[in-house]
Amino acid sequence: MIQGNQADSLSAAILPAAILTSALLKGAELWINAQGEVLSAMDAVMGGWMRRRQRAFDIWSQSVKKMGSFEFRMGDVAPGERLGASAWS
Repeated sequence: MIQGNQADSLSAAILPAAILTSALLKGAELWINAQGEVLSAMDAVMGGWMRRRQRAFDIWSQSVKKMGSFEFRMGDVAPGERLGASAWS
């Protein structure tokens, strides 16, 4: 009889542990899925931001290249000849 009571108490202890484990795993699954959704949304936002930053950098880089290749042409001013103040105003 004592062995029968021990078996009943052991099976009664296993049932709540199984329910608790199941609930814990379900909660972990929900949390992981929510984190995946958040990270996916952040990836989309950051991807768009990076594309805009890259485009802005490309435009800036092209502008700097154009400024570097700028040739000063003002009539027949000889190299080394000083320009008057009126040329710059």
